[in-house]
Amino acid sequence: MSKRAAGEEESVRVEWAQQDADPDLTGDLDYRLDDWEVVDARSAGNEQLMFLPNDEDLIKEEAFIVAEPDAVRNLGDSV
Repeated sequence: MSKRAAGEEESVRVEWAQQDADPDLTGDLDYRLDDWEVVDARSAGNEQLMFLPNDEDLIKEEAFIVAEPDAVRNLGDSV
């Protein structure tokens, strides 16, 4: 590893260590909450969940999620 790469890696480590352990989702991470519809789907006998945004433009941009039910957790239940 070059000195420059090592210095950049160390800089990233320092910056990461200085970040808040519990960042603000909107202010720090630029996330925004959005309502998505959950649809039960079956494909070749397997149950899957499809998450579809309510915003049609997002669907056109292929913004959707297909997941196995066991892979999905309700984060509201975790708090």
